Amino acid sequence: MMNYSFYFYTYIFLIAATILLLIGIEIALALSFFINNDLYKKYENLFLSMWEITGTSIAFFVVQYEALLPSLLIPVAYSFYPLIFIILFLFIFRNIGIGFFEGKSINKEYSKRDILIYLFGTLIMAILLVSILSTAITGYGIKIINGNIVWGPSIIFNYFTLLLLLSTILFVLGILGYIFNVKKFKIYGLIGYLLVLLDIYLYENTIPYLFIFPLIILLILTFVNLKDIVQRILFIISHYLNALILAKLLFPYIFGTININSLLSQSLPLLSAEFIVSIIITIVVIGIYYFEIKTILS
Repeated sequence: MMNYSFYFYTYIFLIAATILLLIGIEIALALSFFINNDLYKKYENLFLSMWEITGTSIAFFVVQYEALLPSLLIPVAYSFYPLIFIILFLFIFRNIGIGFFEGKSINKEYSKRDILIYLFGTLIMAILLVSILSTAITGYGIKIINGNIVWGPSIIFNYFTLLLLLSTILFVLGILGYIFNVKKFKIYGLIGYLLVLLDIYLYENTIPYLFIFPLIILLILTFVNLKDIVQRILFIISHYLNALILAKLLFPYIFGTININSLLSQSLPLLSAEFIVSIIITIVVIGIYYFEIKTILS
């Protein structure tokens, strides 16, 4: 019999991993404006269009979350409203900035200041998103009182979130190495992954052996010269493999203590329908991503 709870739990992890990857690519491309301008010029069209793909992924995540965990929607929206409002504001702010980029790009008029403004908005947004993700995994920094989620600054200022934020910064630099082949930045991605393993060890008091497989892939990518396309594929495989392993490790809990089985609908026809819809939507979205990115790069 299909284990719908594990499937949907893993599904949400994979969508979150996609959003993290796309935002990482955006920030890496923005940084390339300062680090390697030739690289930036090569992928300028991708940078100017990436926000559409990221926005689609975030909308996709929200829709799936609402469909799968409706009983958690109101408490989370009510409790995290200030953070969600700031994230939405920054998301709109950066999208407006990119709109200006697209207009200025015709005559190559945008400057370092424009990129810095975009980076500021996107980095703050990413920090808040990673902090909420960290809290959703561990429950650190929140208390659940009478069905309400109460939180404070400790959702950011705890060891798990701070280590995760540091590893995310290194992950972004690693993207420059693994996806855009700026070789000197590959080592940062590897260090970032080792920090993730440290974070998991401090939280779980163990590191499952399955994490050795993404580690081996990153070691190969860091120290062996491969074709660009092979390098990109292996990096993306390692990224999603990590999400799968993490989902297996943490299942069935969210916010550290809430069992997802108590939140999902127990109606088999409804779960079966949502399962089929999720497969169809995923195939469609991947197809759109593939053809849009291929068109942008060409």
